[in-house]
Amino acid sequence: VNKRDNYNTISCILNPKLYKNVIDDVINEVRELFLDEGVDEQVLLELKTV
Repeated sequence: VNKRDNYNTISCILNPKLYKNVIDDVINEVRELFLDEGVDEQVLLELKTV
């Protein structure tokens, strides 16, 4: 594990709100693409809880 990986891990732990916002933004951006491909919205909701 390099120093950058450690920094990123620590950043996610110390900034859970930032991490959640990034995840929410990504999911919102891909929602239509997923739905167009037949992926159930429940999959997106489950990704938010990972």
